[in-house]
This record gives sequence, C-alpha cells and structure tokens, in this order.
Amino acid sequence: MSARALSLLALLAASEAQNAITVGWREPVVPQTQTVAAGGTVTFAWGGFHNVFKAPSRVAWDRCQTRGNNEAINGGAAGGRATWQAPNTAGRHYFFCTIGDHCQNRLKVEIVVVAPVPVTPTPPLVTPVPQTPVPTQPPSPDLFEMAEVTSYPTTLRADEYTLQMANPPLTMRMRGYNPTGATMTRKAVGPVLRFRAGDTVTVRLQNDLRENGPVSTGTNSYHEPGTTNLHTHGLHVNAETPEDNIMMDVDPGTSFTYRYQIPPDHASGTHWYHAHRHGNTALQAGGGMVGMIVVEDAADEVPAAVRALPELLLLAQWMVPSELMAIAAEMDGGAGDGWTESGASGVQPGVGYLTVNGQYQPTATVEQGQWTRVRMVYSSIGAAVEFSLRNVNGAGCEWQLLAKDGIFVDDAPRALNTVFMGPGNRAEVVVRCARAGSFEIVGEVGGQLPSTMLTVDVTRSFRAAAGDLPTFTAKRPAYLAHVYQGVENQGVVVEEHSLTLAGAGGGCQVRFDNVQKSYDGVVAHGAMPLGSVQKWRLDGARGHPFHIHVNSFQLGPDTADTSGYFQPGDWHDVFFMPDGVSATEIYFSVDRFRTKSILHCHFLDHEDRGCMGFIDITGGGDGSTGLSGTPLVSSDMTPAPTPAPPTPAAAGAYSAAAGAGDPCAARVRVGGD
Repeated sequence: MSARALSLLALLAASEAQNAITVGWREPVVPQTQTVAAGGTVTFAWGGFHNVFKAPSRVAWDRCQTRGNNEAINGGAAGGRATWQAPNTAGRHYFFCTIGDHCQNRLKVEIVVVAPVPVTPTPPLVTPVPQTPVPTQPPSPDLFEMAEVTSYPTTLRADEYTLQMANPPLTMRMRGYNPTGATMTRKAVGPVLRFRAGDTVTVRLQNDLRENGPVSTGTNSYHEPGTTNLHTHGLHVNAETPEDNIMMDVDPGTSFTYRYQIPPDHASGTHWYHAHRHGNTALQAGGGMVGMIVVEDAADEVPAAVRALPELLLLAQWMVPSELMAIAAEMDGGAGDGWTESGASGVQPGVGYLTVNGQYQPTATVEQGQWTRVRMVYSSIGAAVEFSLRNVNGAGCEWQLLAKDGIFVDDAPRALNTVFMGPGNRAEVVVRCARAGSFEIVGEVGGQLPSTMLTVDVTRSFRAAAGDLPTFTAKRPAYLAHVYQGVENQGVVVEEHSLTLAGAGGGCQVRFDNVQKSYDGVVAHGAMPLGSVQKWRLDGARGHPFHIHVNSFQLGPDTADTSGYFQPGDWHDVFFMPDGVSATEIYFSVDRFRTKSILHCHFLDHEDRGCMGFIDITGGGDGSTGLSGTPLVSSDMTPAPTPAPPTPAAAGAYSAAAGAGDPCAARVRVGGD
C-alpha cells in the first residue's frame, strides 16, 4: 500500500474517533473497549454508588486491584456521572468501578485515545507519511496441535523439564508426559490417546522422575513426589491391575504396562488421563501430568453430519504457580520437593494462568459458515471455570452443546450460553460463525477476572454456509440406559444410599451412609451389588466436586438450573454444583465390573489429604442390570418400520435373538422380574 494510502487510512481512523463519548452499562456486562479523539471527553455513567478508578497499568486493570496507585475519577459523585479529559497523545487507558471496596469484575473499560496523524505536504508517492506508533501486544502463538496416538502399544514418559514462558514471564520447574527437551516455552501436555470401542489399548508408563527423598510422611499428606501412576478418567473399564488401578505405585526409575480392554459397547466420547498417586496428585496432575482421550464415534452412534465435522481439541489448565510452590514446600512433612522449589522466577502470590494445550492465549482458526466440533477438557487443582464465547468484531458466532463428561446429552445439540466446568469435567460443543472475523473463548475462574483462553480467527469461506445440524439422541449401550426415573416399573430393584463430602480440617471427608472417615486404602466405605441400579442422595457438591470412577451417573429428576446447562438425566462423572443450580440425587447402573469404585473430591489437594474412599462392588452373575441399550434417534433419519413383536421367551430367560448382531445380546433379559 502506498504512503499516501496509509496516511489517508490513518486520518480516517482519527476522524471517526468522537470528541466526546459516554460509557455506561452494556449487555452482556463484560469488559469493553471505547475510542475517543485526543483531547476529548469521556463521561462515565455507571450509577451514583459506583466509584470510578483509573488503573496505572493493564496489569492492575486485569487483576481489578482496588488499592495501590489507582486514580479516583469521581469517588461516588452525585448523579453517578464523572468525566475524564483524554490526553493529546495516542495511547490506551484502563478504568474500572467499585462498590465500596469490592472490585466489579465486569464493569471495566479500555479507552483507546486516537490522535490525528500528521501528514507532511510532499509530492505524492514520494515521501512516506510519518505515523504515530500504536502500542501493540506480543503476537499470539498458533495453537499447539497435540500429538495423537492411534496405534498401540505406546509409551508415556513421566519426566521433568523447565518451563520458560515469555508471556506471561514465568520460569518454573515442572513435570509432564513426554517432554521434548530440558527447557520448553509451553507446558508439556501428553499426546491424545485415540481409539475405538472393542480395542485393546496398551500403554507403558515409564517413570523418569527423580528419586524420592529419605523422609516420607503418612497416607493423607503430601508425600513422595517422584512416585506416580495413571488414571483414565471417564473410561468405563476395570479398576483392577493391569487397567485403571490407582492404588498401585510406579516408582522412579521403573515402568508399568497398562492394558485396557475397552468394552465392545463402550460409548464414544471425550475423556482424559492424569497422574493419580495419592499424596502427590495435586503436584503432578495439577502441575501438568495430563493428556486427552478420545473414543471414536461408531458409524451407528451419532448422525453422519456430526461424525464428519472438523475437530478442535482443547486441553485447558488453570495453574497457580504459587499454589504448586506451597504444595511442594509441604512435601514429606516440610522436607520439600527440591525440583519444584528450585529455579523459579515470575511467581506472584495467588496469580494464576489459564492455558490451553500448554500455551497462554494462543490463536486457532475455523472456517466461516461451517460447524466445528470442539472437544474440551478442564484440569485444575481446586477451581472451577465458566467459559463464554465472546464475538470480537461481528463474526456472528454461536455455539451449542453436544456432550458433557464424554456422554452425549439427549436431543443434542442443546442451546448454550456458558459452559461451566469443575476440575475434571469435559464438554463437547459445536461452533459456527456467520461472517469472517474472530471470537474469543473466555474463562472466568474461581471468581477472578474473565481472561481470554483462546482467540479464534474465522477465515473467509466461499462454500455455501452449513445448515443446522440434525437433532439427535445418540445410541446408548446398556450401561448408559436411563435409570434416573421409572426403572422400578421395568422390574429393576433400586438400591438407595447417601453420599456426603463433609467439610473437615480445611478439606473434607467422604461419608457413605453412616461411615465417615479419611482414606486409608484398606477398608471400604461400603458395598454395592454388581448388576444393581443405585440411587444416591448427594450432599456437599456445592463446596466439593464429586467424582466417581468406573461408572458414570445421571442427575436426578429434582435437578434445576435456569441456565439449562444442567438438566435431569444428564450424565456426569464429576459434579460440582454452581450457584443457581440445585440437585440432590444421582443414579447409575453397577455394570460389568466386580472391582473397587474409587470416589473422591476432585479438588486435588483435598483428595491428597484424605477426601477419598472406595466402594466394593460385590456379587456374582454377568453384571447385567437387565436393562437394554437404545439405538440412535435423529431428525435426519427415515423412520424404520415397526418390527414384529418378538416371540415370548420363558420368564427370566436370556435371549440371544433379542439382540442379534449386538455384542451385548447375551445380557438382554426378557420377561420375568
């Protein structure tokens, strides 16, 4: 572009900046950016009870600090209006308001002051026009595409590395799976393990972490930072060796080979794996020893239009470096973890970072007018996140919900506003943007200011825009048959219990019926029979995210949520109840596996300190509840003809013909009680 054209564009931008603007409420109430001409006037109209402050820097503005070097603009002036005179030079200025001494996280505005660009009268196309430099942010990196494993056996290597991030400036000693070198500019994340129902997944875990120190403390304390193991969070597999046994140890310098027999009727979905050695789970998993799992869709499980969508895989992690440092210092009764504690810089008390695929605020790309399937995993030691989609420049983007915790919701896709995720939750959404531009996925973590996790550029497309996706309810195997209402009418006996995550000693304890105690790894909290349907009254989930291994659960009929994100019958394996949601009952089938069902608070520091237990799954038989799976139902399907009624079988008999071609046919019970 010529110098003259550049100067004309600059003059046009300056001319469009108004000399006087008013800043007030804007829906949705999120941080906003306004432009004013140099020397212009900004009027704040946030209400008489709001005090308007000018932050000394973007850093202070991002943290919404109410003390320090902030400049008071009105201090609660009568009528709720205050004015600020913009300087005569270009720049960015940051304002927020408070009620009393409490910072209002979303009532923030960035004022961009635009100054006229001087143009020297020179012959055209000869002398470049001088321009006023505009402050810029460091370029956003492209989203890291995690490596994928699709053939097995494979090896996960637990190792140490040094994290050196430039933005934000942070140096820290870390642990992760398969580090690419001694020093990395992003957090290490494990490869995506991708497979199908019926596969045998063989994973060798090689522990190359340093040896533990000479002192080791008790079970329910931070101890032995070098010992590890592996948990496949969300998979419906056995909790015994060589599968998902989190009670076993893989010591430094040794390895163990896990062999997971994925059931032939396992549902597709998004799950994850992470270190789960009791006593150092918060340090290892909270520090980044995590990875994503994808169980592929079967051809008859979801509509073809959904299976064909391009995918965007996002592993989100909320990390507070000072929290990791404090945990490391407590290791082994205060002997400490020398690796994490050494060589750190840029660690600020209580300041956390929301990363995705190991990066801070990267950029991804999607195509205008087309649906993209986004798989999301959220990991954190002890904070929930609420994600929202923020259109930046009129791209006209929308998102809809497909699945939570690796299990499709009924009548998907579901209308969606925000995505609420406790530590360990997953979500699958679809995104479509009407116009080229960009949008942001913004996360609000633990009451802190919303921050951009990912910017997504929407590239212009010359293809016809995609229509709406079909409405569907995915094919469900028998272990995911609906049990949250009406199963008593099908001759199924429902066994009732109560489960409470009870506050204790700064953390919590598990209380199952009348048994409340800290984890000891030896004595179960109770038992439940194989092949039963369980109804549990759940208490304490508003303060502690409840997680159970092996069998996912359904939210009960009393579930209420005005946002619509949590609905009766939704499946979860982690449930953390936000304000505005109520739910007291969960239901699930005890299917197939005679094993130990681990349950715990998914605040990992609480789990390490004893808020964990297990329930023995007992009894004989083939593990069937007598319930059957259901086929895919989709709005784009031609209704099948009504089948002829089956030939009655003897009461209580098992009929192979009732499910011909179905690997679960031997477990379809017909007739009888």
